[in-house]
Amino acid sequence: MKNHPKTKRTGHAAPRKRQERPAPAETAQKATAAKRARRTASPQAPPRESKRAAVLLLLQREGGVSLDEIVAATGWQRHTCRGFLSILCSKGGHQVTAATREDGVRMYTAK
Repeated sequence: MKNHPKTKRTGHAAPRKRQERPAPAETAQKATAAKRARRTASPQAPPRESKRAAVLLLLQREGGVSLDEIVAATGWQRHTCRGFLSILCSKGGHQVTAATREDGVRMYTAK
């Protein structure tokens, strides 16, 4: 078999037919209607409680909360929980206090 030289492409292609597209307003209305239908078809899920709100509730309870309880409630690591408590004090506007119990466990409370 002989090696034939490749033919050069000129870059000219047959013109393509233009696809007719719906007006932008029509597509937006269709998408919005589809979204509305999906929302109404599925049952409303209850609003998700944030981890911040969960920690604040724990901090406000009688006797406070230990670091291990915050870790269990949020799934965060210990250093993340301590950092979060620090941010609640500095930027969150909460007054978090820590006190050590007789058994050596540090309890955190917020006002």
